[in-house]
Amino acid sequence: MNYYQDVKGFILNELVADKLITSIEPETPLSDLIDSLNMVKLIVFIEDKLKVDLLANDVDMKDFQSLNGIMNLINRSMERMVASGS
Repeated sequence: MNYYQDVKGFILNELVADKLITSIEPETPLSDLIDSLNMVKLIVFIEDKLKVDLLANDVDMKDFQSLNGIMNLINRSMERMVASGS
């Protein structure tokens, strides 16, 4: 599964579509694009659609500053899931 493209597509199509943004790069700053409500929507998307369990103590606001940060969060969470047999 290509989580990067899934997350990027969700951000572009669901969270910032009204801002007329058509592309984001791995290090594009997202702090001006994603507010707290959209961050919650993104967390729900990651957990429900991508089936990645995000624990509260795993989630750090700085992980949502860029697409790379979000992918680092997903990768850490997946590694924890594999290690615990989830």
